[in-house]
Amino acid sequence: MARLMLEDPQATALLSAADGLIPIPLATSRLLDRGYNQAAELAKSLGRTAGRPVFPGALSRRETRREQHWLTQEERAAHAREAFEVSPRWGGHLRNRHWVLVDDVMTTGATLRAAALHLRAAGAASVSALVFARTPPPQTTEDAAPRMDME
Repeated sequence: MARLMLEDPQATALLSAADGLIPIPLATSRLLDRGYNQAAELAKSLGRTAGRPVFPGALSRRETRREQHWLTQEERAAHAREAFEVSPRWGGHLRNRHWVLVDDVMTTGATLRAAALHLRAAGAASVSALVFARTPPPQTTEDAAPRMDME
């Protein structure tokens, strides 16, 4: 997956400008169930190939017991804002640097947006995101024509 991502010149440029990569963390219970964090594995591979450090402990995810894929877009945004925190030991290291958040799939962008807000609040100069895939926006019968979300 990382090799495919690095075939995109925009991804390569983004990584070359970054001070480091921060994978989107999983809640502890989810990590125990799955046995690994797919975003962390992807970030490690990207970091190794791009020569950028990876900081998997910079963000942590609070235990919420709610699975995001069942939530509406508004519920996802509210849930995500409460789900993350910057590790106190990393706070000073994040300041005035450019970070790239790494995740496997983006659905609404709520998770990435919330994580970026926490990093910015901790002093990050800028935060970008790199994902392997994006799910298409849901379509209703009234909205069957393809559309482009403007974020």
